[in-house]
Amino acid sequence: MRVTNTAPFAIDAKELFSRPTTNVRVIVPRSALAAAGPVWSGVVTTVVGDGTGESRDGVGTSARVASPRGLLISANGKFLIFTETERHRIRRYNLADGRVSTLFGGACGFKFDQSSSAAVTCPDALCVDPLHNNNLYIADLTSIRYWDTASDQVTLIAGDAKDGYADGVGSNARFHNVTGLLCHPNGKTLFVCDRVNHCIRKVDLPSLSVTTIAGDTKKRTRDGTGVQCSIDGPRQIVFDRSPNVKPNSVLLIAAIKSIRRFEQKSWHHPTTLKWSIVQTLHRRII
Repeated sequence: MRVTNTAPFAIDAKELFSRPTTNVRVIVPRSALAAAGPVWSGVVTTVVGDGTGESRDGVGTSARVASPRGLLISANGKFLIFTETERHRIRRYNLADGRVSTLFGGACGFKFDQSSSAAVTCPDALCVDPLHNNNLYIADLTSIRYWDTASDQVTLIAGDAKDGYADGVGSNARFHNVTGLLCHPNGKTLFVCDRVNHCIRKVDLPSLSVTTIAGDTKKRTRDGTGVQCSIDGPRQIVFDRSPNVKPNSVLLIAAIKSIRRFEQKSWHHPTTLKWSIVQTLHRRII
């Protein structure tokens, strides 16, 4: 068995999904040890795609995918939703019957409307709106979108069709290759991995104000405070769920050759999230 170029994962109660370059695979835990928690057996099954790298709807391995990236399990637990970067699409895998369908996209572009006519450019990261579980935040190369599934409207949260680096409000902000999204459970803050700009951005969702909270935009690894530290190519971001860590107070960031820990600075005001120290937890030298 060979797997090429994996990065994001999605997990439900029973299975772990990974995304090689031309298909989506599932790793099943050993059922005999389920009572002690998931212990991954290494049994890998291809559930979507046949390895050709094309894009086609269908059932299971008769469907085709090209460079799937962001993966998430829908709030109702019925679907695996993923981005298809090379074909500029958002797609869905039905966990019950194995059917793969295209939700929207297909043409590279910067267009907002109903999903049938919306266009994205190399979409990558996805995350669920915790206040409206059927709605999604979607990141492509230079912007962050919001898909309201009830009204079927795709709208701009922040960014523009042009890449760059700039803090600002809404379309005045600039990003360059957004590869990780994380929404705070309060639904008011979105954390963003801005990969080519080598930093972590924060979107205040009520105001759509974008600020840089970690990283000095330099391609290197250096611990420090906030924008005084350096984060080389941040790729994914999650909250630290360790039992001894206060919920939603520490961010873990997967970067090039390192895993970083970003700690919240102040809890004096629950709606104001201030972040401080960035530390390297693990670093690969070679």
